[in-house]
Amino acid sequence: DNQVAGRQQAVLLLSDGENNEGDFDPDSVAEALRDDGVLVYTVPFGESADGEILASIAEETGAEMLNVSTPLKLPPLYAQLWGRIRGESPVWANVESEAQGTANIAIHAIPVEAGAERLNVMVSTRNDDASDWLPICTLISPGGVGIATCNDPQQTAIDEYYRLLRVDAPEAGNWQLRIAGLSSEPVKSYIWAHVENPGPDCWASASPRVAHGKPAQGVAITATASYGPPLGTGVVYLVSVQTPNGEQLPAESMDLNDRQNGAEYSFANFQGRGRYEVIVTCLVTPEARFSPGEQVDLMKILEDGQPVGFLRQARTSFFLDVEDFPPLPPGNDCDNDGIPDTSEIAGGGL
Repeated sequence: DNQVAGRQQAVLLLSDGENNEGDFDPDSVAEALRDDGVLVYTVPFGESADGEILASIAEETGAEMLNVSTPLKLPPLYAQLWGRIRGESPVWANVESEAQGTANIAIHAIPVEAGAERLNVMVSTRNDDASDWLPICTLISPGGVGIATCNDPQQTAIDEYYRLLRVDAPEAGNWQLRIAGLSSEPVKSYIWAHVENPGPDCWASASPRVAHGKPAQGVAITATASYGPPLGTGVVYLVSVQTPNGEQLPAESMDLNDRQNGAEYSFANFQGRGRYEVIVTCLVTPEARFSPGEQVDLMKILEDGQPVGFLRQARTSFFLDVEDFPPLPPGNDCDNDGIPDTSEIAGGGL
């Protein structure tokens, strides 16, 4: 609903990028949607999907192309987009978790700031066979009280592929999500955590969104943490990039920009054609201050003295259009011929 502050209309397009039916020109449709204020988030569908076209459509409307390497990532993707349309960034997105039985428990910390309206946590399966995914999970408050569980239909939306736990007016502090298993089978999950609070935000962008050739100065990644107005000092920015072959590069620190209203980083560790996913973590410490020159409500300053500390993650991406393809991840090409093992097996090779 465009009438609600901070929210936007959006479309999620799952496509191979091929215009093989009808007389519509994808560029013209993207321009029309852009003019109507509609964001088009695109997701490549199929191994031969045209990532360049899908990235261009998303860029034209001010959105971005998202990566779903497996259909199991669709539930947390929908949750992530729901938060984006609300104008809010998550605390955690697509965090991988693994537990087994009740002896090997996974524990995840979820910081919640003061003033939060609701805490939403999705736990979704990473198990190839969803029937083996039998989680036992509990949300524990900062005071040590179990508030919501995975399998209570009064508190949780229950599906074969995910559990969505919700807590209204959550207590401020560090919550814990504890995950165990009902059986001896491993419980592999994705974790998405979101705090409904219109104040805190973490925003990230990459420029250019579609790079034709390797940019000499690298791809510029920028980020801003805000609590209404942008924040300046007292914010820790970390950036991590996932390459087209799925490799997660180590996190790097971002530098505060000259205006002290955000951070910047230049990425040049290119590894071939494809989509690069950028994950920025904004950690707002108790020492955080509003950036210089920002118009901040005087009464708010007198009441709080400084912004509320919080943690948020932002994601963006860019597409690198070059001829060479990225190397396969270790273990996916046992004979080192450049052809994935799965393709060779399907074709009767290896």
